[in-house]
Amino acid sequence: MKILHIGPVKSSALPPEEDSDFDVFPGLGIDGPSRSILGLANSLANHGMDIGVLPTKPFFNTEISALKKVKFLTPYTGKKYDPFINTDKWIRIIKKEFGTPDLVNFHDVYDLFSIAMSIAFKKMGWKYIVTPRGGLRKFAQKRDSWKKKIANPLFFNRYLRNAEWIHALTEQEAKETREFDDRLETRVVSNGIDREALNYSQKLQNRQNEYLTIGFLGQIFVEIKGVDILLKAISKFQHAHPKDKVKFEIVGPIRTKKDGEWVDRLLRDVPAPALVNFPGTKRGKEKWQTLNNFDVFVLPSRTEGMPVVGLEAMSLAKPCIFTSGTNMSRVIEEARGGWGCETNANALFERFCEVAMQPREEFIKRGQNAKKYIQENYTWDAIVKQYAEMVRT
Repeated sequence: MKILHIGPVKSSALPPEEDSDFDVFPGLGIDGPSRSILGLANSLANHGMDIGVLPTKPFFNTEISALKKVKFLTPYTGKKYDPFINTDKWIRIIKKEFGTPDLVNFHDVYDLFSIAMSIAFKKMGWKYIVTPRGGLRKFAQKRDSWKKKIANPLFFNRYLRNAEWIHALTEQEAKETREFDDRLETRVVSNGIDREALNYSQKLQNRQNEYLTIGFLGQIFVEIKGVDILLKAISKFQHAHPKDKVKFEIVGPIRTKKDGEWVDRLLRDVPAPALVNFPGTKRGKEKWQTLNNFDVFVLPSRTEGMPVVGLEAMSLAKPCIFTSGTNMSRVIEEARGGWGCETNANALFERFCEVAMQPREEFIKRGQNAKKYIQENYTWDAIVKQYAEMVRT
């Protein structure tokens, strides 16, 4: 079966490290969607499918040694909202570089290149599905809501309704997708992680922290990733527990100048800013080492499809705190690998208070539970079989 994946895959912008297996799995893709799409594509190819990837973001690593079986097409690097997309040209590129796909999997919702290509595919009788990755969830629809109220009926609703089905990453995302439009058929197959990740901690240094270290790793996108929720919860915790030896690390790039200003403003209310560290962007092996250094991983997002970084933290046997907006609070509770909570500062503050009272042995137990749960349910080996069954029925 020939499947073409079209989505926002970005280059890592880092060369493989000569003395490491950076290009085997840990650093593939600079962000969660990239790692998710490439992981899925690689696993499908390794299981005998003919897989192509057409990136809709600048992508230059077209000869990644770990993805030898995946065909990378000429990437679309035009403007995101280019009204002059030459679909005939891109049809020719796809046929020449990959052939005629049996199925196309779009990995984006609000992307005009995908919209334009879906119309062309429909005319040619090519079947496609859409993986929204959180784009149809309630909070996502509230962002720029006035624009979406205009654009949805003009462009995006037809794009979604002409799909064979919508591929949701969790049951909760499927539920919210049907609430968005009850005419959409949804099928659920989760994100996954490379089995090698389960052994990767053996290649990293173990650090015994003097302070209990609770860490966030991801893009510092205040509104979506809930960094404001995190900082407000930290402020409440430090006011309530001034003597507790708890340190917070917020790791990742600041998305925009506005996000940076927002963080600076919120930090003014934090009573002990010296215990809130912003070390910047970490990638490749350095990212994995940073993640491994946390005692507890926290992700306070307002909306996600299924965050890969959460699966990565669990694979390193890190107990996690996930808000309901991450789409993974049920997962971590079912795994008994951490704590779920509602998506607000008060709920997260209460979780910090609970975590601060736990003995180190509890973190080890919950971390091992998290790792075991990933091993049994979320490796790409398991996920790819579900995906193959989904696309064949």
